[in-house]
Amino acid sequence: MVSKYQEAPNTIKWTNSTGSDVSVDDIVVVNGRVFVACVDIANGSSGTLACRGVFSVTKLAGAAWTQFERIYYDETNSRFTDVADNNVFAGLACYAALSAATTGYVLLAEDAPADALTRAITDPGDAGAIPNSGSGHVDIVTAAAETRTLADPAKGGLLLLLAMQTDGGDAVVTAASAVNAATNTIMTFAEVTASVLLLSVPNGAGWVWRIIGNDGVALS
Repeated sequence: MVSKYQEAPNTIKWTNSTGSDVSVDDIVVVNGRVFVACVDIANGSSGTLACRGVFSVTKLAGAAWTQFERIYYDETNSRFTDVADNNVFAGLACYAALSAATTGYVLLAEDAPADALTRAITDPGDAGAIPNSGSGHVDIVTAAAETRTLADPAKGGLLLLLAMQTDGGDAVVTAASAVNAATNTIMTFAEVTASVLLLSVPNGAGWVWRIIGNDGVALS
């Protein structure tokens, strides 16, 4: 069990299309937001998810939490942490927690747009895929000429800042769809501080990235 109900939350109805059954108290991530299942929800069925409230959760040991600091959900390891890197914002620490603690208390909350670009997203390295599910910044480091890929965004309204931190060779980022009206899909970072700011916008039934700021990145 990852979490346990503590206080009356606000809830929403949700249809489970994950391909797997969801059990009560399971963590459910939908479009980059963390929810908690209030009931068992079989695949293909509908049930309620909590979007507000205080929950006890599995905490990563090794780092203390201070009250009201930002807390994130590590989907890969099914635990909560105060480390933003590649994790999904979950809410605020309701109480302080000792470094050795393996249980913490989180107030579920939606991320504040003003903080969107402060979230660090790890550069995936040569031939890696840049995460597309949340807002944040990727500091690109190369050791030679390298490539990256960028899938279409998981939802609308995301902000993604790509910038070269260490220039060991050009970094060529290829997006799944055009990133501007000129239908360019390739972004080449050739020097330190070369950067683009991307916004996810609607495109029919889904979303695509569009460049809203570019300093020193070649497009093709």
